[in-house]
Amino acid sequence: MDKMKIYLVMEYCSGGTLKDKFINKQELTEIQVAHVMQKLFYAINYLHTRNIVHRDLKLENVVYASDSPDSEIKIIDFGLSKKLNVR
Repeated sequence: MDKMKIYLVMEYCSGGTLKDKFINKQELTEIQVAHVMQKLFYAINYLHTRNIVHRDLKLENVVYASDSPDSEIKIIDFGLSKKLNVR
């Protein structure tokens, strides 16, 4: 950041979205779906233990970090998310 500009640095995820996988009719095996779901549940649990609710989970908001078959997934678009004040 300087006096006139703010710079945003974001991660590039080249693997596309979960929706892309279904639109392109790429076959996902039961094992691949199980791995994706396991990663999603882990990520959602991580958010919830920190009192963050995403509120817009859908296929378009889950992206693959790369084109690799064992690529990590990322949850994106936290525009509707909410930090809860739980005591």
